[in-house]
Amino acid sequence: MTYETQITELFRVVFWFACIWILCYWLLRRYRIDAFRYKLFVIRDSLFDAAADGVIPFDHPAYGMMRQYINGLIRFAHRLNTTTLVFFILMSLLCKNKDTSPEFSLTLAKACQTLPKQAREKIISTHVRVLYYVFAYVTYTSPIFLPLFISVLICCSVRYGAVRFRKAAEEFAQKAPGINLVEKEAQVYGGIV
Repeated sequence: MTYETQITELFRVVFWFACIWILCYWLLRRYRIDAFRYKLFVIRDSLFDAAADGVIPFDHPAYGMMRQYINGLIRFAHRLNTTTLVFFILMSLLCKNKDTSPEFSLTLAKACQTLPKQAREKIISTHVRVLYYVFAYVTYTSPIFLPLFISVLICCSVRYGAVRFRKAAEEFAQKAPGINLVEKEAQVYGGIV
């Protein structure tokens, strides 16, 4: 192989790596942000519809907290990435001596106590869906978590079935390390704190 051929091959490889980088980390990332925000808008809309149907009172604190929380995540979506999540996880693990229970979840559960059962279930299921979509969004946009997640998804789907795996993923999303810091950021951007 001549020197000119090697240079040509090097430029070709660099060009295709640049194309893949642009596709994955620029165009695909923008799409994933928009898709994530759209899912949050749909969840917020269903919460509003439940309130409009009289299931949840519009002036109840739990409804307002959940709505502001979703609004904060919509505003915070572009800043939520692998680096942020890894930082939040490390902060949660390093600060073990402090209370790392998810404050928002506890406050929301306390506010839901005065609601009727159907309204309480709607608020809690909305919160679980939001956390699941946060977990899915970070996983789908991460070059680190996506291959790991696909491997776990295949193994668990074969072993347990897809429905049970989604339930397990929702439960994990509620207890994941760093989720309390993600919730705090959403509260800040949502104007709750």
